[in-house]
Amino acid sequence: MNALLNRLLARYARLLMARREADVAIRAPYLYRWHVTPKNRFLNVYLHRYHASDPGPELHDHPWHSLSYLIDGELREEMPGGMVAHRAGDFVLRRAARMHRIHLAGEQATTLFITGPKFRDWGFTGAAGAVSTRQELPMAQLKKKDYEELLEPMELELNNVARWLQHTGKRIVVLFEGRDTAGKGGVISAIADGLNPRQVRTAALPKPTERERTQWYFQRYVGHLPAAGEMVLFDRSWYNRAGVEKVMGYCTEAEYARFLAQAPVFERMLVDDGILLFKYWLSVDQQYQEERFAERAQDPLKRWKLSPIDLQSRASYEDYGRARDAMFEGTHTRHAPWCVVDFNDQKRGRLNLIRNLLDRVPDCQLPEEPFDLPPLAHKPRKERFTTALKPLRNRF
Repeated sequence: MNALLNRLLARYARLLMARREADVAIRAPYLYRWHVTPKNRFLNVYLHRYHASDPGPELHDHPWHSLSYLIDGELREEMPGGMVAHRAGDFVLRRAARMHRIHLAGEQATTLFITGPKFRDWGFTGAAGAVSTRQELPMAQLKKKDYEELLEPMELELNNVARWLQHTGKRIVVLFEGRDTAGKGGVISAIADGLNPRQVRTAALPKPTERERTQWYFQRYVGHLPAAGEMVLFDRSWYNRAGVEKVMGYCTEAEYARFLAQAPVFERMLVDDGILLFKYWLSVDQQYQEERFAERAQDPLKRWKLSPIDLQSRASYEDYGRARDAMFEGTHTRHAPWCVVDFNDQKRGRLNLIRNLLDRVPDCQLPEEPFDLPPLAHKPRKERFTTALKPLRNRF
């Protein structure tokens, strides 16, 4: 093992010594990164069993190790027990299971490691001109227990928003757009599950009928807008025309151009009428999109989510990206701005989106209304049936 490490490090040390740039793509047999600053150069290697160009399903099945090799300068490592200094030529091997920092002496650049079976590795560039690479891998998945603990106080805030809507008669519309499998349904459920479904509704419209195709494009969405005290969550919206209809050729170029011209005007009318309008784009990389497609294909309970259009969209990832950017260019306005949320990790994405939504709603704190539940005036009674109808026999 030591001989392998020595050969590996020597090879990349020679590459580093020969280069002065920091952001040069080099394919390595292991995940790695390297830094060059005016006063420090060091190599950091993430050791694992698989080739970086072919990560298989065993990606998260084996422990990671982080090994740093200092070429010149001084490297200080911040550990739980304090600072540890290293000199040129030192090897620093850590099991990648905790967060620690690497400090480069004489520079303002600091590298933050968030390490574990899944991690994200960040490099920060300081004011002195120090340069560090940045290699992104998935951040550790949020555990269900931690997610629920973070979500719970926001659920209470959402209930406050619902009470505020009832009290003031305000109206809220939230649009959820994004690629297939991004997680629109999951975040809508996270918002709506603890709220009154008569007050907070989800609008997920099917494809238009032949009659609706002859109407003004926005007409079929108008009937789903909220009345006083209501919130409507659109699982896809009128922006279908700027996305799937544009990419898949379901609308003409004239219809598409007319939509981009009319959408800001339509939204201006909604906002002027007092509706609080929020537009979210859920962003997901194709790697995670493919993982979710595969999960849906294998799970009979999720297979209904797959459609022929979903399968066709896999080959049009870049086309959808260009359509999204054109949509942002034409409809990101002061009165109805877009907000993009990273949904590569759906739990984190839900938390970030809900937090942003709550922060953008006006101050809606209302005094708690006293609620007393008086005791029954008699002993609890059993439900009795005087007809031939009886409850089903218990089988479970």
